[in-house]
Amino acid sequence: MIQKYERRRKSSHLDTVHYEIDILEYSFSRLVGQRELPETNMAVECFLLHYRNLIEFFSGAKHRKQTDRQKPDISVADPRVWAGRTLTPDELNSLQTPARSLFDAYWADISQFLQHCTERRFKDFKEWNLQEMNGKLNPILECFRRLFPPTAFPIHFTRALSAESASTTQFTVLDPLSDTKKL
Repeated sequence: MIQKYERRRKSSHLDTVHYEIDILEYSFSRLVGQRELPETNMAVECFLLHYRNLIEFFSGAKHRKQTDRQKPDISVADPRVWAGRTLTPDELNSLQTPARSLFDAYWADISQFLQHCTERRFKDFKEWNLQEMNGKLNPILECFRRLFPPTAFPIHFTRALSAESASTTQFTVLDPLSDTKKL
């Protein structure tokens, strides 16, 4: 039997943006403590893909308009489609200005290392500072959520950044050479 899969249905274009944010955050949370290489690579690539989508959306760069062959993109370049209105200059500045610097810093590298099979993927070694990238994008995401609250439930509800951030978790480190019967 062939199984089919469809991502969560969206009730609006705005839900599409919130879905991108949810998956970005979920993939970032999956990296915490992950040691299995295939799963780590999958989470990194998922994070990068959705990061790229979001910086493209918020920057308005690469916005494609309707043609005979394709539907238009949604981005801050034309907010009437997803927001139902134009953005005020302050709103646009709080979303687009910081996103353009992230677009300039990361979009081409993500595209060349992730989206396309390029010679550069073999020739160049690329380390991604995902924590820094996430930290730079978070203020934009927080602003967006304040301006346009989600209408659907997020895909996940928790974000674990480290074992130390889990306030109800207690860790005991055992010395394998010590007498464990004292515990």
